[in-house]
Amino acid sequence: MRDSGLSIDSLAKYSELYQLGDATLVERKKILIEECQKLLEKQQLINATVARLETKLDNYDQMIQKCEQEIFSHSNDTVSAKG
Repeated sequence: MRDSGLSIDSLAKYSELYQLGDATLVERKKILIEECQKLLEKQQLINATVARLETKLDNYDQMIQKCEQEIFSHSNDTVSAKG
């Protein structure tokens, strides 16, 4: 259960209930449902953050490409003027 993503408090409560046996099955399931919901909410936030960063990275790629084209264009202009 340690790698289940449960908070320490939830894990402690779950373990306590587990020791009490099958009479606590419903309570343990509720803990797992609540923790799953919390993880899904965190996942949504992470996904949104990743999407924003990907957009920002795409913008940087476009800006870098534009700068590189301008540098190449200026170097060609210099060569043409000398020739």
